Amino acid sequence: MRKYLFTESQVKKVVDNVIKEQTDNRILTATVQCFLNHPKVMNAKLGIDGKTGPNSLTEKALMKFQQKKGVTPDGVWGYRTQETLTPEEANIWAGCRKYFETYR
Repeated sequence: MRKYLFTESQVKKVVDNVIKEQTDNRILTATVQCFLNHPKVMNAKLGIDGKTGPNSLTEKALMKFQQKKGVTPDGVWGYRTQETLTPEEANIWAGCRKYFETYR
């Protein structure tokens, strides 16, 4: 077993990065939920809680959206999914994203 010594500032930096990463993931998930709920997108009626996981309603709705767009349905929002958005969908996405980034 190895032992490590960390300063308080090093520990704080690690903890802050983990918290930021988790917050960013929840914001992205909430943005995806908001987007999929929009009547002009999927009208998915998902709870907007920033949570998702394997076989969740959010993952299933995203996979349906990806299938509709001709993207391999993996349930993960990525560049390939983002690139398929119409200008109207891109505006809806931007509105959801702005809302959740502003109120985090």
